[in-house]
Amino acid sequence: MPEPDPAAAIAERLRRIAHVALDLDGTIYRGDTLFPWTPGFLAKLERLGIGHTFPTNNPSMLTGILERHALTPERLAMVGDRLYTDVAMAHRAGALGVLVLSGEATREDADRAVPPPVVIVNTLAEFG
Repeated sequence: MPEPDPAAAIAERLRRIAHVALDLDGTIYRGDTLFPWTPGFLAKLERLGIGHTFPTNNPSMLTGILERHALTPERLAMVGDRLYTDVAMAHRAGALGVLVLSGEATREDADRAVPPPVVIVNTLAEFG
């Protein structure tokens, strides 16, 4: 029996995403500067009919978002630049954890993370 294809499994999970929770600093902007890819990414979400939320780094949020938007965990992606908050919240909620490397965490941090992010991208432009 052939081994399951992890890339195919991730692609299928991405197709089911209906809502994206986006961290702000390091993901959408850095300091006072909006990343140049942010407007295009948000416009693409709108074109695809995918909702988005900007949560705080409060662990009670990735379940609050699920309830507020009537989502199952498989329909939510949490995107952020920190493993110990953004990706950890995704794991606790059963959502897809997406780490962007445009902020705090590095590829080396991601390689050592337990549990690891499901998806690692350089920026939102790559995720989009």
